[in-house]
Amino acid sequence: SPYPPQMLCSDAVVFCNDYVLLVTRKDNGLLALPGGHVNFDETMMSCAARELLEETNLDITKYDSTFLFSEVFDKPDRSENRPFRVLTQAFAFSITSKSLPFVEAGDDAADANWYPVTELKNYTFHDDHAAIIFKCWNKASFN
Repeated sequence: SPYPPQMLCSDAVVFCNDYVLLVTRKDNGLLALPGGHVNFDETMMSCAARELLEETNLDITKYDSTFLFSEVFDKPDRSENRPFRVLTQAFAFSITSKSLPFVEAGDDAADANWYPVTELKNYTFHDDHAAIIFKCWNKASFN
């Protein structure tokens, strides 16, 4: 192909109370949204749900949850230092629960945990995942 390669990904942005669900990546040790590459036989939404389950053991369908919205993040430089462009569609969900659902790292996640949204500025994130979280948080009017 005469065109440079592009990767298509999908991410799950899951809020519960004032927390967001994140994973620590095995490859670079940075915090990230649960997500990954879209398989040829799945939709963007099913990819987000699959990656969420694989990386955190959280089955979003087993909770009182609301799908809020989805948004594409496609800035050409959103994924630095790679020989290809990465586009992602983020799917935002809100779980209604008095306590944070149990999560456990799986697949290519070294850790999975809930983080207070108000403390995210203290952490280093993979690619533009912090910007994705804050955009979803503000769009959902949680703040």
